Amino acid sequence: MTLGARIEERRKAIGITQAELARRVGVRQSTMNSLIKGDSRTSRSLFQIARELRTTPDYLLGKIDDPDEGAPPPELPPTIQHLMMPVAFPSQPALEAMLRGLLRSMPDLSGDELAHELSMLLPTGLAQLRQPYRFEPLVNDDAPLALDEEPPVARRARSRGSRR
Repeated sequence: MTLGARIEERRKAIGITQAELARRVGVRQSTMNSLIKGDSRTSRSLFQIARELRTTPDYLLGKIDDPDEGAPPPELPPTIQHLMMPVAFPSQPALEAMLRGLLRSMPDLSGDELAHELSMLLPTGLAQLRQPYRFEPLVNDDAPLALDEEPPVARRARSRGSRR
C-alpha cells in the first residue's frame, strides 16, 4: 500500500475530510491531495500528518502494517467536573429588590425578550448584591416587603455609602 493510500485509509477511518486534515497539519489542501494521489512520495509534514491520523510515520511509509503500533493514544473528550461549593446567597428581599430594579430598567420588554435580558443581567445583578451585603443580623429579613418598599439591607448599604 502506498503512502497516499495509507493516508486516505486513516483519514476515512477517523472521519475527516482532506481539507480538514490539511488545515490541522498546516498545509494547503492541494499539497495534501498531491500526497494522497501519489504525486509526492514524502512530506516535511509527515510527523504532523501521522499525529493527526493517530498513527506513526512508519505505518504511513509502509515500514509496519499495524496503524496502532507505537501510535499515540487517542485524545479523550474533555470532561465536565461538577463541584459543590457552599455559597452565601442574598436574602429573598434583597433578590426581590434586585429583580424589581432589573424589571424597571426594561419597561418596553415582555415575554421572551424580557426573559432573555434578565438571563443576561442576572449574573451581574447577583455580583452587585454580593458587595454591599455582609449578611449581618438585620431587622427581620424574612418579613414580606410591599412592592415599592426597599429591603432593609439596601437601606443600610445606602446609608453606609453616604457616610463615606
